[in-house]
Amino acid sequence: MERISGPFLGHYVAAYAVATDQGYVGYAKFCTHTPVDVWQCKAIDKISARPQGSYRLALEAVERRARLFLQLLHQYGDGDSPLHMLPGVAAT
Repeated sequence: MERISGPFLGHYVAAYAVATDQGYVGYAKFCTHTPVDVWQCKAIDKISARPQGSYRLALEAVERRARLFLQLLHQYGDGDSPLHMLPGVAAT
């Protein structure tokens, strides 16, 4: 399952979900231009979400996480990556 959404705060989200042994995992790529498709986008960053019970839930989870990431990036600027502020991500 794949979906491209946006723009959110100047970025597009190219998201997809795959089946794993632990459940369905969503992945999102951040793009500054409208992607043609999920696989051929020029991503500036990528994230994933925890396993879910279905493709749909995995896609929704990673899209929520992507929007939160973009909100944090917009709020805190380009100085420090806001990745450590996302739930489930350890500070480095």
